[in-house]
Amino acid sequence: VSGGNSPLKFLNHFLASKKKLLKKINFIISDERILKSNKKEFNHRKISAIFKRHKIKKKIFSFNKNFLKPKIKNKFLNLIKKNKNLSVIGIGEDGHFASIFPNSKKAKLLLNSKYKPNIYLTEKLGNPNCKRITINLSLLLRSKKIFIILNTAKKKLLIKKLSIKKTSKIPVFKLLNTAKKKLAIFDANSFKLIK
Repeated sequence: VSGGNSPLKFLNHFLASKKKLLKKINFIISDERILKSNKKEFNHRKISAIFKRHKIKKKIFSFNKNFLKPKIKNKFLNLIKKNKNLSVIGIGEDGHFASIFPNSKKAKLLLNSKYKPNIYLTEKLGNPNCKRITINLSLLLRSKKIFIILNTAKKKLLIKKLSIKKTSKIPVFKLLNTAKKKLAIFDANSFKLIK
């Protein structure tokens, strides 16, 4: 599950309807803001609140600086390789996803689908302006299915415009064009499949 607000409604709906499945599922937050855990913008805090609301006691794995240590990182990457994965991500109105922003110094590195699946620390970006730990596109592409959740009209319009473009430097454009067969795009407000 990616950070930000886009996936929250979808996750809330999923938890309400699929409680029996939850014993078999591990939840991992794909990108985390490097903030104190008591900050309201801390992704783990937002997602944990939804689990509490549904009275679900489940460990939610969230990236922290320990994931940059080779031993912990490799253990996590091996876990991803061995299991079936589904990804639920949101996008920003600027076309970023999973803390991969258009103006990031590491955008080319993070978006190159030929690179080895990995976890990275970014420079200070976004709102709030802070460093983040995120996965690269190669790791996201290990998912069997990728659900993109759109929660505003601007984001829906952005996806519509990008679907007819031949080229763009907007990060979600790269995702749309490398994961076509794996993608399902949802409207977060109606829970309807858009594409």
